[in-house]
Amino acid sequence: MSTKVLKLEEKSVASPGIAIGQAYIVPSRGTHFPKYWITDKEISSEVSRFKQAVLKSARQLAIIKDKLCRFQGKEQIQILESHVLLLKDPMLNDSSIQIITDSCINAEWALDKVLAQLKLAFASMRDEYLRERKNDIDYVGRRIMSNLMGQQEHGFKELPYPNTIVIAYDMSPADFASLPRHQLAGVITSVGGETSHMAIMARALEIPTIVGFGDITSHVNEGTQLIIDGNSQQIHIQPDKSLLTLFKRKQRQQRAATRKLLRESRTPAVTLDGYHMHLMANIDLIDEIPMALEYGAEGIGMYRTEYLFLNQLDYPSEEEQYKHYKTILKMMKGRPVTIRTLDIGGDKLFGNIEEHLNPALGLRAIRLCLKEVEIFKTQLRALYRASPHGQLRIMFPMITTCDELRQIRSIIREVHAELTRQKHKFRHNIPLGIMVEVPSTAIIADQLARDVQFFSIGTNDLIQYTLAIDRTNEQVSYLYQPFHPAIMRLLHMTATAGRQAQIEVAMCGEIAGDPKYIVPLLGLGLNSLSMNPISIPRVKKLIRSQNQRDAIRQLESALLAGTADEVSDHFPSGD
Repeated sequence: MSTKVLKLEEKSVASPGIAIGQAYIVPSRGTHFPKYWITDKEISSEVSRFKQAVLKSARQLAIIKDKLCRFQGKEQIQILESHVLLLKDPMLNDSSIQIITDSCINAEWALDKVLAQLKLAFASMRDEYLRERKNDIDYVGRRIMSNLMGQQEHGFKELPYPNTIVIAYDMSPADFASLPRHQLAGVITSVGGETSHMAIMARALEIPTIVGFGDITSHVNEGTQLIIDGNSQQIHIQPDKSLLTLFKRKQRQQRAATRKLLRESRTPAVTLDGYHMHLMANIDLIDEIPMALEYGAEGIGMYRTEYLFLNQLDYPSEEEQYKHYKTILKMMKGRPVTIRTLDIGGDKLFGNIEEHLNPALGLRAIRLCLKEVEIFKTQLRALYRASPHGQLRIMFPMITTCDELRQIRSIIREVHAELTRQKHKFRHNIPLGIMVEVPSTAIIADQLARDVQFFSIGTNDLIQYTLAIDRTNEQVSYLYQPFHPAIMRLLHMTATAGRQAQIEVAMCGEIAGDPKYIVPLLGLGLNSLSMNPISIPRVKKLIRSQNQRDAIRQLESALLAGTADEVSDHFPSGD
């Protein structure tokens, strides 16, 4: 039988690398559950049955978490702890019990209704990472549902082959954590995204993983020999001996190259002519910090705080946030940590603000914080209280006017006064910065630079807002062009304004970690780039091979170009 090759989309490669092994197809659990009415006399026993299923789910997660901690490292256990928090959350428990009691329906039916409501709150979010959090609700709900129905857990004590590529419709972080590491070569799922918790864990453990492939089982049978090539986005089915030999050699070479890159990752990213580009990590969870340090991050360029607000379906208290930020700062041991304040749409924040037709242009990010001032002040109080424990920087998202900055400064003065009265220790002069992610921000960057200590360019949103496209919409995703002349000019305007005001200009968007954009970013004279930790060693190596003076000349010519292709022609590929 000849080798069949399946082409992957780049975004499907959640964790890169080469995996060689045999396919193990995990049976899908049934989605059907019983629906029936109950009598008043049966309510008590049905509520008890629901509570017992929740307790059993918590015990199962505790066992898996303990196994992960002992055998695979402590860095990933907080993902499972977030699922335990969901199990304890009143919004899940109390609502299910209330529906059982008020509607006189069985526990499975009531749970399904509550899960549908909770997942709806996440499904249409603008940010891909936040959209993926609906899967966490789904994983926890399915575990409770399985226990209500008496279904057995998947048995992952042993995998069937010495090198197994696990194929599943979907895989929760708990399922992933229970896979025997010594037999696991790779993972392929039919659904899911690169920002899912399972994908984050796969990257942390360096397990080649493909997500959102679709119906892979129409191409692969149990035991089929496979090669996952994350570098060229391909899956080889039934490879012949020569192809197997080739990829085994590539796998050895890649592992050796990775080890070499990691050894060099602590070396600064300094160009041949002496320009130092600081490389930082974009972080979503505390458990990603050890990997960021291992891969050579000089600090955290953006820590997203949304998950702290969303993982328990409730407002986190000041004390909870303070402990969280303090932990991050202490783990980073004096390295700079930029924490972004809450960036979420008001229409999706716990379902308590009326939904709007276009949340991306509505009440979200700093607009929400300036409207819901107590939420904002609580976060700022926690951040300032944590500030003595490290090198904290605070960044505000979606700033579009100078007035917003003045309001923020006024609120910060109030926070300072409150903390002083309560005798809390804090640093007064924390560097404050803004995200440049809306065209108006870049256009008035020279004005905004007077009131902040740094800019951080968020290219993901800047490109979408400038070019009026949604990159998740397949019909127009081809228009997502980082090299579009309008984007290059906005980047140049921002960098120039920052340089003239003598403030730092960073970039935390996706292109910061993409080798093909590194030369123009050097030409812009950016001070730092923040990216997925895995990208840091490769980007450092590329920067050390460049001359910034050459990059500046190339950029000057590219700014005169009229199309994205013409801009791209001025720069090497970066490969």
